[in-house]
Amino acid sequence: FFLETSKDAAAECMELILSKLRKYDFKEDALRCSFSAGIVGIENDRIMSLKQYVSEADAAMYAAKKSGKNCIVVR
Repeated sequence: FFLETSKDAAAECMELILSKLRKYDFKEDALRCSFSAGIVGIENDRIMSLKQYVSEADAAMYAAKKSGKNCIVVR
């Protein structure tokens, strides 16, 4: 949760984390790491419950994983 942050700013933050993970040398050949994130913005014309926002973000994260992992989906 990024309170008082736009979807675009949250996506930039997630992209920064993703870029750092891509460069990280895990030193373990057997270790596999991927990073997928789902972002949903709170919009004044589409107010939902917290449960609905979490469900939307979860769906966005799984869409990111399905698209090949190591990516971010913004809804």
